[in-house]
Amino acid sequence: MSMAHNVDDTVSGAVPTTPDVERTAIQVIGAHPSFELVSSFFLMVFDEPHHTRKGGMIFSDCGLVVDPTADELSEIAMAASDSARSLLMEEPRVAMLSLSTNGSASHPNVKKVAEAARLVRAQRPQLAVDCDVQLDAAIIPDIAARKLPDSQVKGNANMLAFPTSMPATSATNSPNALAARSLSVRCYRAWRNRPTTSREVAMSTTSIT
Repeated sequence: MSMAHNVDDTVSGAVPTTPDVERTAIQVIGAHPSFELVSSFFLMVFDEPHHTRKGGMIFSDCGLVVDPTADELSEIAMAASDSARSLLMEEPRVAMLSLSTNGSASHPNVKKVAEAARLVRAQRPQLAVDCDVQLDAAIIPDIAARKLPDSQVKGNANMLAFPTSMPATSATNSPNALAARSLSVRCYRAWRNRPTTSREVAMSTTSIT
């Protein structure tokens, strides 16, 4: 049904494990020709009265590519940016998260993030991307203005690219710490033009609709 374009999406994962969902989608649907790997993201929603910032945010990659290379991280960021544009219905503002902001620390992971951001900018020059930025500067305008005066995102990121899946998974499992509500939807972007969604335990029918 998906390949015949009779449905817009497929939802699974209430019973099958994540690897089973991924394996089936790869075998039946296949990867998108624009990307060499399949990645995932979580959709986080800020919609409670106490949220000063309203709307959605994409976290990627949260479970498929555990420790991406710079090339892989750039693909993840671009795929998730496409998802941000289609799901949030606004232009993606990408923060390449790191333990450093604007070169404030030296580490192989910082270099990886910086190289990934360079690759994204080279392939998507129109995309707003902040390279090697900590979370506070990615989502708080005042801090971004102080720490990263040349920021393209200006503390208003709506897509967070994590350097590895470990902090990404921790973030999505701790929405209260981020003052956000997670729909607990793990989506896989880079299928062959047909999105696939894995339903997590915390998601309800109301969340989908």
